[in-house]
Amino acid sequence: MLDEATSNLDNEYEAIVQDSINTISKNITTFIISRRLSTIKRADIIYVISKGPDKTGYPASIITYK
Repeated sequence: MLDEATSNLDNEYEAIVQDSINTISKNITTFIISRRLSTIKRADIIYVISKGPDKTGYPASIITYK
């Protein structure tokens, strides 16, 4: 489980961490908590939890969710 794994990183280090997450996630189930879409855009499924109605879907459908 990763909670805001890239929240305090600049773009260069975020890319390094993201590559590691992508590699590890191929072999194991991974839970990632993030506010950045760039961190979770390659996920198989995304759960959005907010003050309004919760949303579940695939990355392409979540990108347009507001």
